[in-house]
Amino acid sequence: MRLILLVVTVFLGLYQSNSQNLPAQWRKSDDGKYLIAGDQISDGLYDESTVEEMRIYFTQSNYWTLLTQNYNAKIDIPCKIKYKDITLDSVGIRFKGQTSYFMNTTQKKSFSISTDAYKDQALLGYNSLNLNNGFQDASFMREVLYYHQIRKHSPSAKANFVRVYLNDQDWGIYLNVQQQNKDFLEEWFESNNGINIRADVPDGSSTGGGPGGGGQWGDGTAGINYLGADTAQYQKYYTLKSSDASDQPWQELLKACNVLNNSGVFLETEAPKVFDIDKILWHLACEIAFGDDDSYVYKGKMDYYIHQDAETKRWATYDYDANSTLLTAHVTWSPFYNETKVNYPLLNKLLAVPAFRQRYLAHMRTIINDLFNETEVNALIDKYDGLIRAGVQADTKKGTSNTAYVSELTVLKNYIKNRKANLLANAEVKVVGPTIGETQYKVNNNASNRVVAGDEVKVVSKVSFADGLQTVNLHYCGGFSGVFTVKSMADDGQNGDEVANDGNYTAILPNFEAGTLVRFYIEAIGNNTPKTRSYFPSGAEHQLMIYTVEAQVASDKTVVINEFMASNTGIITDENGETEDWIELLQLLQMSIYLGIQYQIQKTT
Repeated sequence: MRLILLVVTVFLGLYQSNSQNLPAQWRKSDDGKYLIAGDQISDGLYDESTVEEMRIYFTQSNYWTLLTQNYNAKIDIPCKIKYKDITLDSVGIRFKGQTSYFMNTTQKKSFSISTDAYKDQALLGYNSLNLNNGFQDASFMREVLYYHQIRKHSPSAKANFVRVYLNDQDWGIYLNVQQQNKDFLEEWFESNNGINIRADVPDGSSTGGGPGGGGQWGDGTAGINYLGADTAQYQKYYTLKSSDASDQPWQELLKACNVLNNSGVFLETEAPKVFDIDKILWHLACEIAFGDDDSYVYKGKMDYYIHQDAETKRWATYDYDANSTLLTAHVTWSPFYNETKVNYPLLNKLLAVPAFRQRYLAHMRTIINDLFNETEVNALIDKYDGLIRAGVQADTKKGTSNTAYVSELTVLKNYIKNRKANLLANAEVKVVGPTIGETQYKVNNNASNRVVAGDEVKVVSKVSFADGLQTVNLHYCGGFSGVFTVKSMADDGQNGDEVANDGNYTAILPNFEAGTLVRFYIEAIGNNTPKTRSYFPSGAEHQLMIYTVEAQVASDKTVVINEFMASNTGIITDENGETEDWIELLQLLQMSIYLGIQYQIQKTT
């Protein structure tokens, strides 16, 4: 009898991914050290570098009458669209908008398009399109410009320009603005299953404020105010768009409103449990910096979304409707615009908490530095002008003149210059915060980009401030989503800090499992009267330092399989008399074997 002994020598390389799947609006820096949101250049349907034609065809001779009659009921009529080399038939279209419809006496109406109204189809991955008419915006570029800028610091829609033709008749330049639906959420969040609510009365409802519940700004309805313990009161003033992860969205909204308005002195600790304070402060700062009067900060009751992240169960706001931004009349808005109005609790309550106020101010300074660079913004305006000027000037449907278009470009450029100067003149804004210099992480006390499970990771940051520092904090979190934990950093020569009082602040991160994306940032709080704050990266919590924990790697291991079969012929067969000439190893030690297997069969007698 021959004994068959199988010896398998395994060179293990445990498969690991250093590129965790990220939502489309997020990316890792080229060196892999930073996680960044919203700075990518859009392509495809929302490519800002070109103006494509959108040709819409109707077979109904009375299509305009049908669109008008269906406006209130929001009923689509069928059409065909051509975009570049793509043709889609059986597409749904209707008029959209409120003031841009009712106050607009021209034929240049805004359109909502549903490519899947009658059958399952999409246009370059999107099935809901918004073609906005640029109402009261002679420049035809405010929405694209504003979203391009704030997208770096707050979730915002993609937008670009298209030239629209109805039955081959030129209807001029339109703003092609992304629908803020589940596709939008999927590009910004780990999942799109959260609760998404638009601050506006539901379709068919009326609050006596005009079409869509307009007017009566700050009346306390859809401004995250507490309306009592009956969820029916909230359903009057907000519109639920989606909610896959919760079967009680209205109860969740009620809870958040209660916390915001009724926590009193405990708001600083209670609010972060139900709100993503950082995202909200970035959103408010963007709206105020760019003077957005279609917004929470101006109206308090509409033209914004509130979204509960399915992973963190915390609410945050984001912008909707941006054609009324960068207006000369708003150049002198206070950086705390409407904070004294009690029916605007995101401003009135949050900015009254010193820690939140100082974080907000740090973000406002970053917005001024990042987004109000006159040279860069002027160049962007000129770029857009080069794309759309011919289309705007050929447009016979618009309600503004060609002269007004040219003049409005100067208005936009002047807004950037004058608004920046106005904000920097504010006593609280112009306070200088702590300086955060070189920041790095060390692995087992060595500079390295590679972290293996079990390694000690120490974060070291150079921080200074003329008035001294109250504290330096390390905020960290394991995973793409999640709430940050705060840990104090020390400069005392202990617990990993190398030299006391050298300005290098140190903290050691906890161990995380292999495969974990670890996010972190630095917060420095000055010892001056307002306790001024600075952050590194300055765009925290959407610009962050990161690393991914790798699995420990075993190598040159020998696995002896001590089960064998015997055969007089030396050939191993199965119960069917067939031979096997391959070996499959699955989930060895619950890990995947990636690099390779070397084996040999030794035959002995």
